[in-house]
Amino acid sequence: MGVPRVGTAGRAALIGGLALLLLGTTVGCRRSRPSPAPTAATATVGLTVSAAHPSYRVGEQVSLRLKLVNNRDAECRLSRVPDGAVTVMSLTRDGTAVAPTVGGAAYYRDFTAYLVENLVRVPPRGSVELTLGSDPQSPVGAALTTSAPDGRGGATVTWWPIDQPGAYRLVLGYLRAPLRGVPADACAATAEQGTVAFEVRGG
Repeated sequence: MGVPRVGTAGRAALIGGLALLLLGTTVGCRRSRPSPAPTAATATVGLTVSAAHPSYRVGEQVSLRLKLVNNRDAECRLSRVPDGAVTVMSLTRDGTAVAPTVGGAAYYRDFTAYLVENLVRVPPRGSVELTLGSDPQSPVGAALTTSAPDGRGGATVTWWPIDQPGAYRLVLGYLRAPLRGVPADACAATAEQGTVAFEVRGG
């Protein structure tokens, strides 16, 4: 199985065994997900982020741990996978903004259905933990990957490169896109942002 290249078709594996076909890509300074429309409900999901290690070698997989806490007095449905929910608010290397590369993905099964299957019921004050790991062999080199439903059964995929040595600062958010059959509630997003710093060393 070859490594997909930017601007060409290729196949790769996604967490949960979902095979995808990479389509075209573009580069731009933008968030990995569109900003949600303002609502009257206040998001009450707590978010903390930490790195498994303070530093990594170039090409080594970076592993980030996210913890979502239901601060409501009612049950929440939260995602147990980063796909379709974790969004990058900003990424800098040595204080300079890092631009992402954006592409499309078509799946052998419906991406939205996969996201619904991975929602879990979390009681008041309960929590769920998930891991966001970098892909050392993404189409743009080592990168953190986020995704969002494209409304056609596939996804918009965003690669955030971390392939160069330097001190990285990453700000993450939790924003679950509307899913069919899942009622809208305050658990779909959090007003809190999680910030984590790690270093990538050369050699």
